[in-house]
Amino acid sequence: MEGNNTDKSGVNEMANKTNEEANRRIGQLLQEARESREVLQSEMSESCGLSKNHISAVERGVTARACADPESKPGDFRRP
Repeated sequence: MEGNNTDKSGVNEMANKTNEEANRRIGQLLQEARESREVLQSEMSESCGLSKNHISAVERGVTARACADPESKPGDFRRP
């Protein structure tokens, strides 16, 4: 049984690494798109209803929740 837990741990570790890489890539794409349109984070936060801190966190790859669910509401993401 212990070997089974180790296997699951390895799978979880790989999934977490993949999520972190995806979050960084999403953040990079968001930042590139925002900057190419010469939009400030503060302007983006006002237009989409998210805090500037959250926009910054997404761009840094800390979280990508705002991008993950197109049905989400602005209030859903106040606290990353």
